[in-house]
Amino acid sequence: MNSDYNRRYKNPGGLNLVSIFFLLVLVAGVYVAVKFVPVWYQGKKVDRELDELKLQALDFPKYGDDVRRKKTDEIIAQAVARIHNLGVEDEPEQPVQVWFSPDFGELHARYQVIVRHPGDVIKPTVMTMDRAVEVPR
Repeated sequence: MNSDYNRRYKNPGGLNLVSIFFLLVLVAGVYVAVKFVPVWYQGKKVDRELDELKLQALDFPKYGDDVRRKKTDEIIAQAVARIHNLGVEDEPEQPVQVWFSPDFGELHARYQVIVRHPGDVIKPTVMTMDRAVEVPR
């Protein structure tokens, strides 16, 4: 009896439902990683660009309204250009938007990423990305 038990469990039996399930989980994990990790990484690069640009807003409390408005427009134009340079495209429903909070305490960016799936079997995944960095006081 003991030798029959050892012989059955020492040699794997081939494909079964559990191994097929784990294979499908592995394939799904690789697919998700290939499709969505680049979107996540692109978001981190957008955050880095916003972090660099927020430093230009440190002196906003010292400026008058006209100078602050001009400087704000310059920073926003730079941010939109840098985000486009990272490969983010304007989508019809959501073009790239950049703005400061009313108290100039945060710099925000909003854009949309569309992840297309092979064969158009599945509807494309539309992700609206909202990024924000705090402007130090």
